[in-house]
Amino acid sequence: MQRMILGLIAASLLCGGLALWLLAPDSAGAIGLGMMRLGIMFAVVWLAIPNFTVIFAKFPPWLIFGTAAGLCVIAVRPRTIVLVGPILVLLWVIGPRWLSRKRNK
Repeated sequence: MQRMILGLIAASLLCGGLALWLLAPDSAGAIGLGMMRLGIMFAVVWLAIPNFTVIFAKFPPWLIFGTAAGLCVIAVRPRTIVLVGPILVLLWVIGPRWLSRKRNK
C-alpha cells in the first residue's frame, strides 16, 4: 500500500511538473522543474523499495547503520577513508559470520 502511494505521488509530481514547465515556462517554470526533480527522486525510491527490503532482511541492522555512519564520515572527511575503509571491510567480512555463530550456540 505504501509503495503504491509513493508511486502515485511520483507520477503526479512528474505530470504536474511537466505541465507547469510546458504551459507556464516564464512564471512557474522553476516550480515545474522542481516538481519534476522530486518526482524523479520519488520514482527512484519507488523502484528501489524491493531491493531495500531484501537488504534489510538479509543483514543485521547494526551492520547497515555502521556502514551508513562510516560512509557519512568518509563523505565529510575524505582523508578518513584510510582508517574507516578497512574497518568497514572488516565489519562486512567478519561481522555477520562472527555474530551468527554466537546466536546459534
